[in-house]
Amino acid sequence: MPDNTDKYNEIKTDGDILIMVITKPITQEGYNDNFLPAFKSIIEKYGAVKTLVHYKDFQGWEQEASFDDLKSIAEYGKYLTKYAFINPPSKEVFKAQLSKDMLPGEMRIFTEDQYDEAMAWLKE
Repeated sequence: MPDNTDKYNEIKTDGDILIMVITKPITQEGYNDNFLPAFKSIIEKYGAVKTLVHYKDFQGWEQEASFDDLKSIAEYGKYLTKYAFINPPSKEVFKAQLSKDMLPGEMRIFTEDQYDEAMAWLKE
């Protein structure tokens, strides 16, 4: 995977866990060229995916990126077995709760100082 950390939010993987560190606005290009390929790659390799979204400096979504995210949830949400949010804005938690029918996995919310606990829970 190319290093686009200057351009996009940081994406890392740890086995079947996709980690996204939010420090920039979520753009359509970043979502489709950075996040989605990594997400699909884990599904292809493991048959399922867990995610950790760490909101360090959330600056919002481009409208097109948010729309693409909703389309992806409808298509790939069934593969998401667990998803953890660290320090999420209430709007993002609400969005995840609204999508619950398409996201059958378990969601947990962690505080900024609970990164290790979030990773331990995802690895269970």
